[in-house]
Amino acid sequence: MYSQLEPQTPPPAGVYVPVPTFFTTSSPTGSHTPSLDVKTQISHSLHLARSGVRGLVLLGSTGEAIHLSSAEKKSLILNVVSGLAEGGFPRYPIIAGVLTNSVEDAIDQLNDAKEAGAQWGLVLAPGYFGAVVNQWNIQEWYKEVADASPIPILL
Repeated sequence: MYSQLEPQTPPPAGVYVPVPTFFTTSSPTGSHTPSLDVKTQISHSLHLARSGVRGLVLLGSTGEAIHLSSAEKKSLILNVVSGLAEGGFPRYPIIAGVLTNSVEDAIDQLNDAKEAGAQWGLVLAPGYFGAVVNQWNIQEWYKEVADASPIPILL
């Protein structure tokens, strides 16, 4: 069923879970932050898929994404997508979270998400300069991101 998803369709109906990002308890040499715990991430994702959850939202709302590099975000998505496929869930619905103030960075994150296997992006509104943001600014920001995105976005 999942292998027949068309890239421009909305996500299939059902429950989607914002998945926390798992980290190891140690940091690699030269780093100030712990490494991603890919093994646990895949195991948890498979548990959710086997439990009937329709799709996953990675990097979407639990706050960790702002602490990860672009390479780490892409690696997380790629590893979860690969792990799900190896576990019997090819083309399992994946929504990649995007949170940034920059149009260019949002587009870069969406390109990375697509290359890693996500079918949709969940793009949160920029908010750093909240006092000067108005409805028109937000609409224009989303229009620019959506027009350049390689995958459909959800707001």
